[in-house]
Amino acid sequence: VRRVDSAARPRVGLVAVMASAVPGEAPDEVSPGGLAWGIELAVPPYSQQLHRDEHLHWDHGGRSWCSPTSTSMLLAYHDRLPAPGDYSWVEEHFPNRFVVQAARHVFDYAYGGAGNWAFNTAYAGRHGVHAFVTRLRSLTEAETFVAAGIPLAATVSFTPEMLTGARYATEGHLLTIVGFTADGDVICNDPASH
Repeated sequence: VRRVDSAARPRVGLVAVMASAVPGEAPDEVSPGGLAWGIELAVPPYSQQLHRDEHLHWDHGGRSWCSPTSTSMLLAYHDRLPAPGDYSWVEEHFPNRFVVQAARHVFDYAYGGAGNWAFNTAYAGRHGVHAFVTRLRSLTEAETFVAAGIPLAATVSFTPEMLTGARYATEGHLLTIVGFTADGDVICNDPASH
């Protein structure tokens, strides 16, 4: 957000383009994987639920802050969270006040939500990381990032029986992929978790 009388101009640090054709059905075979099995990155888990029903003017508060909460997890992993002075406006009793700061900065008033991927990547870029939106063809591609020490924010949809421990369904939710078990199961930090 820029004030009307401001002379500040945006700087472009990265231009990325992504195009994809999503198949109509799931593939018959899945990728074999293995590159990142047994790797878990030390990404701190944060919960959007800690801000539930607060700051309702930004997309109903923490109930729908999976994007800024995931972005905050990734910024923390890279030691790039905003300075405490940046979120000093957030009341001190709130936990993880930097999540509220992120929600404020990624909120898309035209869309009416904090889940705009471009806004979240721009916010991460503001803090000195290279962030981009892409589509991975398989978890093998996600393993390549994790093996290189790069956790991911991933958008997923599922029913309760499809994601062990979730106990909820969603048509669209962001969480972080932080590693893989020794057997190849995805390890994630789910911001919807309490």
